[in-house]
Amino acid sequence: DRGGDRGDRGDRGGDRGDRGDRGDRGDRGDRGGGGRGDRGDRGDRGDRGDRGERGDRGDGGGRGGAVASEDQGYVHMYRVPPPPPLEYSPPGAMVGNADASQKQHEANYGGSINSDQDIASLSKSLMRMAKQDGFRGGRMDGKLREVLRAIYNKLRSSEKRPKDLADVAFALGKLQVTSEPLVWEILTFVGEIAKFEVKQFTPHDIKSIVWGFASLVVRDEPLMSVVAAEVVNQIATFDQSQVSSTAWAFAKLGLWNEQLVDAIAAESLANISTFTSHSLSDISWALAQWGTKKVELMDAIAAEAQKKVSDFTPGPLAMTAWSFSSLQVANLEFMSCISKEVLVKMGKLKLQDFAHLCWAFANLRIQDHALFHAVAAEVHKTLQMGQELQPPVLANIAWAFSKNSLLHEDLMSAIAKEGVRQLPNFKPAEVAMLTWAFAVAGVQNSTLMAEIGTQVSKKMDKFTPPQLSHITWAFGALSLRHLEFLHSLSSCVLNNLSAFKGSGLSNIAWTFAMVAFRNEKLLRVMGPEIMRDVSELRPLAMARCAWAYRTLAVQDSELVSALASEVLKKLPDCPTKALIKLVDSIYVNPSTSAFDELKEALASRTGEVESLLRNTWTSAESLDTTDIRTYSSQMLALGIVDCGAVGTQILLRQLGIGSPSGAFMRRCRCEVAKCLQEKGAEGSTASASTPGKSLGAFGPTDVELTIAECDAVHAEKDVHIQEFLVRFPSDCEVDASRHREANDFLTAVELPPGRSGKAETIFHVLSELCPLIAGTGDTRWSTEECAGVAGRVQIFTTITPCLSSIGALRQFAVLFPGITLEFAEQVGLSRE
Repeated sequence: DRGGDRGDRGDRGGDRGDRGDRGDRGDRGDRGGGGRGDRGDRGDRGDRGDRGERGDRGDGGGRGGAVASEDQGYVHMYRVPPPPPLEYSPPGAMVGNADASQKQHEANYGGSINSDQDIASLSKSLMRMAKQDGFRGGRMDGKLREVLRAIYNKLRSSEKRPKDLADVAFALGKLQVTSEPLVWEILTFVGEIAKFEVKQFTPHDIKSIVWGFASLVVRDEPLMSVVAAEVVNQIATFDQSQVSSTAWAFAKLGLWNEQLVDAIAAESLANISTFTSHSLSDISWALAQWGTKKVELMDAIAAEAQKKVSDFTPGPLAMTAWSFSSLQVANLEFMSCISKEVLVKMGKLKLQDFAHLCWAFANLRIQDHALFHAVAAEVHKTLQMGQELQPPVLANIAWAFSKNSLLHEDLMSAIAKEGVRQLPNFKPAEVAMLTWAFAVAGVQNSTLMAEIGTQVSKKMDKFTPPQLSHITWAFGALSLRHLEFLHSLSSCVLNNLSAFKGSGLSNIAWTFAMVAFRNEKLLRVMGPEIMRDVSELRPLAMARCAWAYRTLAVQDSELVSALASEVLKKLPDCPTKALIKLVDSIYVNPSTSAFDELKEALASRTGEVESLLRNTWTSAESLDTTDIRTYSSQMLALGIVDCGAVGTQILLRQLGIGSPSGAFMRRCRCEVAKCLQEKGAEGSTASASTPGKSLGAFGPTDVELTIAECDAVHAEKDVHIQEFLVRFPSDCEVDASRHREANDFLTAVELPPGRSGKAETIFHVLSELCPLIAGTGDTRWSTEECAGVAGRVQIFTTITPCLSSIGALRQFAVLFPGITLEFAEQVGLSRE
C-alpha cells in the first residue's frame, strides 16, 4: 500500500511528516485491487514532502496512506528471451526409472489415476468445479484430487497442445486452491513445457496462461520472459479483453518490461473505443501497478470510461479511480463523473470499494464533500450494525478523511472503537497509517492511542524504523505521553540506531519534547546520526529538532550548528515558521556562526508583516475605513501565528516600538507577586497553558499575563490618565464570533490554531486603555482630539504576542500618535 502524508501540511504541533514509504500492495483478489497502506510520509504522498522509500509490491494490491517496507519488487524481464533448443524432451520422458517416479507420486497423493479423459476434458472438469462454491478456494476433496492427479499424469505421458497448457493454467487460476502441493507441481510442469511452445500460442492461449499464473501469484520468470516477447510480436492480433487481461496478469505479478508495456499501451490507445468497462479498469490498474504514466492513454481511458460509466460495476469503478490517483493523474472531470456514478450505486459498494474511493480522492486532494459524507454515513451505519471492517479498510478510510481535512467525528469515533477491538490483527503499516490519521485529524482518542502504544511496545521488533518514527510523531502531535511505549522505543532506537534515518530520529526527538520525556543518553547518541543525514532533512524538521534539544535542555552545539548551516543552504525553501522556530531555539546560546545570518534572514521575513501592518493602518481614519475581511485574509495568508521571541523583537523595532524602562519592569515584578497572591490557585491554573514559558526573575513559572501602565495627558482638555492594568487569560473571555462594533476601537483577527485575537491579554489591555483615554459613546473623542494626547504606555507580557496583537499595537499607535508605546516580552521559547 502506498504511503501517507505527503509532506509538510502543518500539524498538531508540527508538519505532517514526509511523503513516506510505499507500503505493501495488498491482495487484489480475482481481479480486484488491494487497499492502501501509507504513501504516508509519499509521510504525514502528508503537504508534498520527501517521496520516501518504495515498499514491497507484494500481491498486486492497492496503494495507501502510511509507511511500509522498502523493496520495489519489480522484475525486469529479458527484452529478448534466450532461443529454445532445437529439440525438446518433456521433463520425465528421459528418466529411466519412470515407473518408480510414478509410484512415488501415487504414494504422495494416493489413489488410482483416471486415464480415460484427455487434458481438455479434465480442464473442463476443473472449470465446472470452479463454478461451485464448495470448490472455489476451498479444501481438496477426493474428486478434485483425482482430476488433478489425472492432469499431472497426462502432462507427463501424452502429447500436449499449447491450448491444453493454457486451459489447465486458466482453470487452476479459477479454482483458487492454493494449499495443495499438487497444484504447484502441475503449474511448474506447465511452465517448463510452455516456455518452449510459446510461439504456438494464440492470443487467447497467452491470455489464459498468464492469467492463470497471475491469479495464483506464481511468478515463473523464465516463462513470463518468453511470453512477454511473444506478446510484443502478436499484440496487433489481440482483442481488447486479451490486451487488458494480459496487462493485468503481468502487473499482478510485479513483472515489467519496457517493450511489453509500450506495446500494450500503444495497442490499447489505438483500440480504446472497443474496451469494455472491465477492460478499462484492468488496463488502468496495470499501468498504476507498473508506475507507468502514459498520459495520452490515461486521457483516452478517462474519456472512454465517462461514455461507459453506467456500465461499470462498483468494484472496477473504484479501482479505476484508485489507478488514476496512484499515478497522480488528476482528471477532475473524470473523478467528478466517478463520484456521481458512485453516489447512484452507493448501496452496491463493498467496504473495500469505499476504501479505494476515499484513498483515491484524498490522494489527489479532491475534497468531494458529497461523496465523503455519503461514505461516512454508510461506513458508520455498517459499524453501528456490528459488521466487521477489515484492518486495511479501517486504516485507509481514516487516512483518507484526515488527508482530505474532512473531519467526521462520529465516523472517527466508530473507527477508533473498532480499531481497539481489532488492533492485534493490524499489520504494522496499518497501525502506522491509523495512528497518523488520528494525529493529523487532531482526534485525541486516548483509548485507541493507549492500546496502540501498548501493542507496539510488545511487538516493536515487527515494525520498521520509518513506521516507528511515524507512530512516535503521532503521539507527539497529539501530546500524549505513553511511558511504556516511550521506554520501549528508547531501547529499540539505542539497539538499532544505524537503521534509523535522520528524519525519523528528528521526529522522535520532537515527540520527546512535546510530551516532556527526557532521555539524555539517547538524545546524545542520536545527535551524530541526525547530523549524518542533515542534508536530507527539510527546514521545518531541522527547526523542530533544534527546538526539541533546547526544550529538553540537552546541549549539542555541533548538532545545532549543523542544522543552522543546512537551513542557510535551503533558505529559499525554508518556511517562515521553520525559520522562526530555529532562531528562537538557538537564541539563548547563539554559539553557531550562522546565527547572525539566520537572524538577518528572519528580519527580511518580518519585514513582510511590517509592510502589511503599515500599509493597512496608515492613520486613525484607517481604523474605520479598512475592510476587515481583506485584512484578516492577508494576515492568514502569511502562514504564521506569531514571529517568535526573536522575531517579535525585530518586528517591534521595525514598527518603531521601543522597550519599557527598568523602573516599569521592577514594578511589574511587585505587581505580579501581589496579583498571584490575590488570584491564588485561579491565577496559576488560568495561566498554565503555554509550555516552555517562564517569568524567570519575575516569579513562578508557567504564568500567562499582560501588564500595562499608562501615563498620558491632554493639555488642552486638562485630562491626566494614569492606569496600571494586569490581565490574565481568565479575565479576557469573550465571544470570538462577535463582529467589530461601532464602539470598538481596535480590530482583532482569529488565528489558528487556538489564538483567538479578541481573547489575547495584549489585545484586551489595549482595548481597555482606548476608552479610558478617549471615552466612549457620545463622549468619545474625535481623531483630532486623540492626536492631542501625549504620554507613555508601557506593556509587559509573558506571552509571545500573536500577529493579531502586534496589529493591535500598530492600531493603538496610529490612533494616539502622541503616546510613546513601549513593549517587552519575557524571553523564552516560542510556542510549539
